[in-house]
Amino acid sequence: MNIAVIGCGNMASAVVENLYLNNKNVNFYTYTPSKTRAIDLATKVDGKALESLELFKDVDIDFWLLGFKPQQLKDFSLEFSQNFKDQTIISMLAATSVSSLSHSLRSKNIIRIMPNTPIRVNSGITLFYSDTDTDKNIEKAAQKLFSNSGLIEAKDEKQLDLLTTFSGCGPAYIYLFADTLFQKMQSLGFDNEQATKLIKDLFMGSSSLMMAQDLSFNELLNQVTSKAGVTIEAINEYKSSSLNEITSRAIDKAIARTEQINQEINK
Repeated sequence: MNIAVIGCGNMASAVVENLYLNNKNVNFYTYTPSKTRAIDLATKVDGKALESLELFKDVDIDFWLLGFKPQQLKDFSLEFSQNFKDQTIISMLAATSVSSLSHSLRSKNIIRIMPNTPIRVNSGITLFYSDTDTDKNIEKAAQKLFSNSGLIEAKDEKQLDLLTTFSGCGPAYIYLFADTLFQKMQSLGFDNEQATKLIKDLFMGSSSLMMAQDLSFNELLNQVTSKAGVTIEAINEYKSSSLNEITSRAIDKAIARTEQINQEINK
């Protein structure tokens, strides 16, 4: 199987490295206008970086994986849409609908995915949506390709965009909270090495416990807290500071930005 990777930023690279780890029968051909990131990624996955899209004509490509910024779609399609007519496209472009991609790139076989960065270490989530016009055999082949990358299928594009604000953006929320703990530990005099190890082990252990036990998140929380104890004081402070409301507003902001990007692209 031959996969062309157009755009080799952090997320696209994480996806390709995961595919390489789990699918040894895949050949990767990478391209970026600057060439540097394409070369770096190709080196990591035993692939080949091509200097121009014209050179892809000499390769029988099964899937075109698009990993550039959604705002670049219009200029990209104006220059290169002839390369993609009737090709099979897997798009990582956030908030970019199948109809926009189909119109811009002249293809009906389009699949949207939205991974998150933990896919780099084989512990990620990959949201998956295939349009009704997509050939079912192609859809099944794509599902198999991503079967080891935490595949979650969205029932429609609206759901995919909403889920992205949790799974795609979610690692940033976790890293932000980890960083606040890290900074507090530093202010109390703990050195970087000790603080880093404790916080990493804290998140790893807590995640493992969530996976191992069939309990709700609230039940797990109750197991850690007790009346008049130490932990409940911290939890009560979070609650009194309206952590739920802050989180809800943050998600709403991400959803609003998704809708804004979608409107900009569909103009």
